[in-house]
Amino acid sequence: MNGNLVKLSDFKGKLVYMDIWATWCGPCVEEIPNMEKLYQHYKDDPRILLVSVSVDSKKNLWEKKLDEDKPQWPQYIVDGALKDKLYNEYIITGIPRFMMFDSEGRIITINAMRPSNGKLIPFIEEQLSKPKEIKGPGGMKMIKLK
Repeated sequence: MNGNLVKLSDFKGKLVYMDIWATWCGPCVEEIPNMEKLYQHYKDDPRILLVSVSVDSKKNLWEKKLDEDKPQWPQYIVDGALKDKLYNEYIITGIPRFMMFDSEGRIITINAMRPSNGKLIPFIEEQLSKPKEIKGPGGMKMIKLK
């Protein structure tokens, strides 16, 4: 909202669940209350970050919607060349689109379940409980357990 550029790498160290949406997208707007519930479920868990990224071309409509809903999780907007890059890099052909990235920024899925799907929280829990691979001396692979 403040015009600062944010990159996925800025969230390194956290599992990221990303919502790609727009104010004009009915199914996107229908998921907002479910995102709120998901946020409430995970708001005190430092291992995960929920992020919503709007692809609205009219920033004022996005700002108005945020003013109405007052979401508590991070909200971003992309447009122009950045929107095209987002769509191309993650093969986005329609919204809403939900994606998940591991704590190293690697893709877990670019077609994650919607927040309204009852299987999402168990899937997130599974991802959070996976051991983390770290590099040891000389590039040796090591596993960090929880």
